[in-house]
Amino acid sequence: TITATEEDWVLPETRRLRANDPGPMRWQLIAVACGVHGHTIDPDGRPVEGVSVELAPRGRSCVSSRDGSFTVQGWLPVDNDTVAVAFTKEGWLSDMFRVRIGPDRQGTVEMRLRPGARVIGMVYTNRGTLPHATVKVLGSPAATAGTDVDGNYVLWVQPNTSLVLEVSHPGHRSVQRCVS
Repeated sequence: TITATEEDWVLPETRRLRANDPGPMRWQLIAVACGVHGHTIDPDGRPVEGVSVELAPRGRSCVSSRDGSFTVQGWLPVDNDTVAVAFTKEGWLSDMFRVRIGPDRQGTVEMRLRPGARVIGMVYTNRGTLPHATVKVLGSPAATAGTDVDGNYVLWVQPNTSLVLEVSHPGHRSVQRCVS
């Protein structure tokens, strides 16, 4: 069995070769290596350390350093010139946006984080607390959290806003509640 890969290529198939294989193999290039680098800063332009930076949807990630700098490597589909990048850190609003990848297969971004307000809650039913439920803020900016084994959750949201939360769990119907 041969798996065809090259440093900058991801190829979509593994193929068994036989001694009497009649023709040449055909490969299709589906992605190229890319990178995103930049800085995470607060509203006053000071560096923010410890921000998780993740390329979506592949999940490659890194954490910003003391000076706010980061570099994360991943894959870019060949038919695309942007990659989604998510930024998260407790105490700050999470954000995701698309970064344009240049001809050198690199993208640069300066992420200005905004402080968040903490919403703490517990999900329960008439039988008790509900672990492993999903709590989602509907609308913009969106935020999502899961409940722990005791049904507790923490969301970081924009300060001084009214929210609509949706709670869902397999085997239960979804419920929406307003929170101020």
